[in-house]
Amino acid sequence: MYMRYKGPKTDPCGTPSLICRISHDLVYATAKEVRADIIALCEPNKNITKSGGWITDDKTDVAIFVRNKNIIISEIEKGSGYVRIKLEKYNFYCCYISANIPMAEYTKVIDEIFENVNKHNTRSVIVGDFNAKSLEWGSRKTDDRERLLSETLASLDCVIHNDGITSTFQRGESISFIDITCSTENMARSNTNWKVLEQESLSYHRYIYFKIIDQTIKYITPRKKVVLNEEKYKTILREEINVTEIENINFERGMDIIQKAFNRSIDTKITRNEMPYWWN
Repeated sequence: MYMRYKGPKTDPCGTPSLICRISHDLVYATAKEVRADIIALCEPNKNITKSGGWITDDKTDVAIFVRNKNIIISEIEKGSGYVRIKLEKYNFYCCYISANIPMAEYTKVIDEIFENVNKHNTRSVIVGDFNAKSLEWGSRKTDDRERLLSETLASLDCVIHNDGITSTFQRGESISFIDITCSTENMARSNTNWKVLEQESLSYHRYIYFKIIDQTIKYITPRKKVVLNEEKYKTILREEINVTEIENINFERGMDIIQKAFNRSIDTKITRNEMPYWWN
């Protein structure tokens, strides 16, 4: 589980104002309420994230906190405007690019982030405030930043998870969709239940929540112990064959006879009515 958050409604968040501390406390409380394993922040309170297990980028523009102690971080990589943590099955990126930088600098940061994604060539989830407006993820118009971002995502076969309906930013009557969640193609099916939460965040940016499902886990239904009465099985099998004309016993009919004889010759039922492996 993941919950994305951006700094509070009072700026700047670089000073330990009361509203900043309250908003951080609210993040913890909401994460506990929705049972989020990972919290990712853009423009966090710089003083608060200096301690307490927060992982930040070089400029403290983004921060990640892993609540679930069972999640193991094997690598941490920091850049300008992003941080990457490597977990057991995938990489997790949190990114932030300011709306106030020129296009040339914006391009440089985008290239750095997604060259890093491509370099690791593995399952990745990328979240953040890219300050790019696009019809593709819900905005009413498309700008130059979006065109660059969209082309970059397409070149890496990344999938956008925003529903394009619910805004991630609201200030008065103004709404926006600048907070993006995306995954590499080989990770997209594992990213589920994306939604914008209704809980108050004390920020113009709203909480974003989604789940990562590890599809490599195999769920095995235990079988009950099967005791086969061999003599009974042979008798029933002969009876079934005798009442069926031999020319009518094709593959499907033959398997049906064996299955019925087997089921009637055991003293327990098999889960899902499956035959044991030695019948193959």
